[in-house]
Amino acid sequence: MPKICSICNNEKHIDLFAKDSKTKSGYRNKCKDCYNKRHKELLTQRGGGLGDHLKSRYGITLDDYHLMLKEQNYCCAICNEHVDTMRRRLSVDHDHKTGYVRKLLCDHCNTALGLLKESEEIIVSMLSYLKEFKHGS
Repeated sequence: MPKICSICNNEKHIDLFAKDSKTKSGYRNKCKDCYNKRHKELLTQRGGGLGDHLKSRYGITLDDYHLMLKEQNYCCAICNEHVDTMRRRLSVDHDHKTGYVRKLLCDHCNTALGLLKESEEIIVSMLSYLKEFKHGS
């Protein structure tokens, strides 16, 4: 099934578009190639500040960030939501004690980890709690 990319205006197979449940067609209006190219350009435009921030805060370069984005298919490492559906870029998740950079997360997942104190015990307890009431019991 063909679809026209809103950036390059080329007709491409639907498999070349990322799925997006928030659209009528169920797919993004930009092909994956155009979206990824545009996303990287936007980050590079803001790159001076972002690159400096990434280097001083996390010890990674803007290229490292882009590589992580690509390796994660431009999705949050936890909920798998694509950056195209987000208002902000993915956050660099890191261990606050060691500084070790883990992966890139959306604001919701990054905030949730912080609110849960990055505690496996709390997360397991919360999961158990949700399972207990899964079927409205």
